[in-house]
Amino acid sequence: MRKSFAVTCAVCAIAAAMPVHAQQPADGAAEQAAEDSASPYDIVVTAQRRAENVQDVPISIVALSGEKLDAAGITDFSRLTTQVPGMIADSNSDPKGARLGLRGVTSSQEDGKQSSVGVFVDGIFMSRVGMAFAEFQDIERVEVLRGPQGTLFGMNTAAGLVHIVTARPNFNETTGFVEGVVGNKGRWDIRGLITGPISENWAYSLSGFTTHRDGLIYNDTLDRKVNDRDRSGVRAKLAYKGETVDFLLIADYQNEESNCCTSIPWRMKPGASLLGNPAAPLLPAGYPYSRISVSPFVPYTKSETGGITAELNWQLSDALTLTSLTGWRDWNLDTRLDPGALPIKLVETVGSQRHRQFSQEIRLTSDGGGPLKWVAGLFFFDRTTRSISELHYKVPSLYPAGASGITNTRFRIRDTSYAGFGQVTYDVTDKFTLAIGGRYSFEDQKATQVQVTQNFVDPAYNRAADRTDGQFTFTGNASYHFTPDVMAYATVARGFKPGGFDLGRPATYTNFEFEAETNLNTEIGLRTQLLDKKLTLNLTAFSTTYKNFQTLAFDGLRFLSLNAPEFVTRGVELELNAFPARGLAWTNQVSYVDAHYTDFVNGACPQGIAGSCDLTGRRLHQAPRLTLSSSLNYESNIGQSDWKGFGYLGYSYRSGTYSNQALDPYLYQKGYGLVDLRLGVEAPGQIRVEAWVNNLFDKDYMSFGFNSPLLSGGYGGFVGDERMYGLRLRKSF
Repeated sequence: MRKSFAVTCAVCAIAAAMPVHAQQPADGAAEQAAEDSASPYDIVVTAQRRAENVQDVPISIVALSGEKLDAAGITDFSRLTTQVPGMIADSNSDPKGARLGLRGVTSSQEDGKQSSVGVFVDGIFMSRVGMAFAEFQDIERVEVLRGPQGTLFGMNTAAGLVHIVTARPNFNETTGFVEGVVGNKGRWDIRGLITGPISENWAYSLSGFTTHRDGLIYNDTLDRKVNDRDRSGVRAKLAYKGETVDFLLIADYQNEESNCCTSIPWRMKPGASLLGNPAAPLLPAGYPYSRISVSPFVPYTKSETGGITAELNWQLSDALTLTSLTGWRDWNLDTRLDPGALPIKLVETVGSQRHRQFSQEIRLTSDGGGPLKWVAGLFFFDRTTRSISELHYKVPSLYPAGASGITNTRFRIRDTSYAGFGQVTYDVTDKFTLAIGGRYSFEDQKATQVQVTQNFVDPAYNRAADRTDGQFTFTGNASYHFTPDVMAYATVARGFKPGGFDLGRPATYTNFEFEAETNLNTEIGLRTQLLDKKLTLNLTAFSTTYKNFQTLAFDGLRFLSLNAPEFVTRGVELELNAFPARGLAWTNQVSYVDAHYTDFVNGACPQGIAGSCDLTGRRLHQAPRLTLSSSLNYESNIGQSDWKGFGYLGYSYRSGTYSNQALDPYLYQKGYGLVDLRLGVEAPGQIRVEAWVNNLFDKDYMSFGFNSPLLSGGYGGFVGDERMYGLRLRKSF
């Protein structure tokens, strides 16, 4: 808590120091591109490693500006799902097991596995997606790129990526804000930012936040609240801009100390039993939506993450720029969980993980004005992860007399990656453009795991393995501008994710490794802006075939990694944005996905069915067919005054999904929609007062479910947030 207090003081100091105005957009090429834009939906992105209007990029992309995220009240990573249809993002149990998905492809990132969807922050790859499940601060935009992006971004981007871009320091004037948020469930936030010039060539920015919320679940056994939130963070930047060189240095730190995350009983089959005894008397009344836990344990999540990013851009000539991007990241995580979720002490897990990574990218980009444009580069990445975890079995019949019942597991992973990449774009005519790119990635991984057990459930072993994976990935696309505001494109791309190690508690050595995952994606798209850019209509159709998809099965006690030989995901994505009247904006994003196995004869079976089940022709789990996001934004002067009123109404919908690979009907969450509402006023001095409600109609839903260990016929899960509401006060300078 001393760190949280220090960050709070830093935020307050930011507020006290600020004689400022609203923040400006990024400088350089992105700023010039923004000035050329006439539509409120035109966002400058760097999806192809150069600044471009999002409407000119031949990629299926959702670009969210910092202003849009602010209007929707999106302050943490997981709530991006309300703005990006087809995106799954949750870390219900703890951040190291976070799940991230796009286009029906959702993979949990176990300790020995990479995610099919990559996360980048200011161009730096986050090799554990849980590192991104934190609070937003100082955000310029978020780019969500669907489909394989391995050519220019590399690493684990077989299914797409999320790129979080923070705002650059302001060289023109000192600007910033300070804000406070209060809400139900004891929520309070303090956030602040200051940025401005130091001299003609130097600028800085400093942002910080601290956020607190009481528990959303009442533990009846311990008579206390759990699933609270306590997070704090700071980010500092120093920038230099010369005639031929610009430089940006970023240092950031976030800390969390929360009593999170408690699962609760979700569903029980008739006659469900715990070690031969009826389970029904142990369940809380009104479960699961009474939000009552009966666990005898208090969970916790303690994490520290931070790093340094250094970006250097050197204009070697009028036609060539050299970019160096260096990143160092550190992530420490300590957790305690109760997977049983019953009032009897059955099993408890505690663990700690230490993660270090370093990356270096060198990139040459052509800046010429001719028909030929290109980018080429080299990439190096190195990370080491060390983990200690203990599984405490509390039932005496599960371990010998005189033993502790504990399974102690330690592992270490060293992952080193090298890659060379390039892409060439050629304007065949002033309307027709061709692009082709390729990347060769070589990945070397080493893993050791030692497990010592004092029970009858888990085996003991000491094992080690090395593996190398190399793969050439490519992208080819053609685009045609019928008019400056109407463009069609076609793309083919190959994606790749290296194999890995099953570092759970598998019963045998034979499944210690699993194979690399590849895919081939084809898509066509249409990008249009009509009625003097007051109407934007974008449409994409895609089909992707995956080979050796890395997935999970559950054998009643353990999650096991394995490869599904083949599946296909197909669908369409629609974006419709309108600016029908002054001050009124209507945005819509819709995604329809059909993801199903075309070859998977040895899949997992629902609880109570022994052996394997043929899932060929069956849909993928955590793959909703229909997702959508729609919002209305309106602002207008109040009467004849200088005061301005504004409002935001957002709706997001997700159709029904299964939580596990076995498609167990007891782990099916039917479709649901959530409504968010925000109303406020803004004074001429840029004081904003806003009332907000998330989940306006208090919709009950489960975000994820699982087979309860040791409980025959029982299922646990994580309940979605109830109605949350409050006030926000912001002062901009």
